[in-house]
Amino acid sequence: MKIAIIPRPSRIKKESHAYCKRHYHLVEGLLKLGHEVKIFARDDSELPKGTKVIKWSLPRKTDYPSQIEYMSRAIKESQDCDIINCQSDHLALTFDKWSKVPIVHTIIYGRLPQYIEEYLETNKKSNFSTISKFLQKRYDFIKFKGMIYNGLNLEDFPLSENKK
Repeated sequence: MKIAIIPRPSRIKKESHAYCKRHYHLVEGLLKLGHEVKIFARDDSELPKGTKVIKWSLPRKTDYPSQIEYMSRAIKESQDCDIINCQSDHLALTFDKWSKVPIVHTIIYGRLPQYIEEYLETNKKSNFSTISKFLQKRYDFIKFKGMIYNGLNLEDFPLSENKK
C-alpha cells in the first residue's frame, strides 16, 4: 500500500522531541510492514532509508493561512497514494470533498479550542483516527475508525525488573 503522511510542517528526526520522533517511528514501522511511505517534512529532516520525502520548503509560518496552503499542496501531491494520513487534527477536513484518495484525520491533541471542537463535530462523518483511548473518550461525538498509536521503537525500551 502507498501511504502519504502529512504532519504539521516540522523537522522529523529519530532523535527529536515527541511530535517529530513519533512520525519517524511511524514511518519506520510502516516500511517494515512493506508499505511505500511518502511524508512531507522540512528540508533538514532525517527519515528511514526507503522513505519518499517531499521536502517542505514554504516559509516556516504557523499562521492558519500558511498551514492551509501547506495542507492543500501536500494533499494535491498525495493523489498518487492509496491513503492519506493527515496528522494535524482538523487542518485537512476541507479537502475531503475534492481528494480522490481517502483521507484519515488523526486527532492528536486533547485540548483543542471550542471552535475547533465545533468544526470537528460538523465534520464528524469524516475518517478519523486518534493516538489514544483517552482522546476517543474526550471526543466521543466522533465515530473513530481506529487508533494509530504513536510510533515507538520497542527496542529502545527493554523490559527491566528494576523500576528505576
